[in-house]
Amino acid sequence: MRAIDSAATTCFIGRVNEVDGGISWGGASGGPAAATVLAVEDETVLRLLIELSLGRAGYKVLGAASGEEALRLWGEHPGRIDLLVTDVILPGAVDGIALIRRLRAECPALRVICTSGSGGDRIVLGPDGGERPTVVVKPYESADLVAAVQRVLAGTPGR
Repeated sequence: MRAIDSAATTCFIGRVNEVDGGISWGGASGGPAAATVLAVEDETVLRLLIELSLGRAGYKVLGAASGEEALRLWGEHPGRIDLLVTDVILPGAVDGIALIRRLRAECPALRVICTSGSGGDRIVLGPDGGERPTVVVKPYESADLVAAVQRVLAGTPGR
């Protein structure tokens, strides 16, 4: 077991399996239909917690720290990503909204969850960006994110 420290958080990580470039929690049998989630979060500790929470719930998780890294992972896993979980504000030229627009241009049915520290009322996508994604407002509990992922993948996104 190893610890990840930050100024506010210490996270102890148990056995984590690397599977085809993503992670899954040791011993997990797989989420519904063993879905693959692309998780995009620039805050390292938060991204690791997202990866661990979803991995522990049985999902395969590909983690990215920026929109550009997410686009690279998308290209490396064509047709295999079931859900995008992205922060709205990301460093670099591709923020969360631009990322959604680009990925939905290739895959209009892509399911999306946005995370935002400023609330989700400002997250609006036009016709080319598809329907408004489910929004999970920061700070949130891991269980709330897992529940949102389960709802969205089941086709009942809620808000």
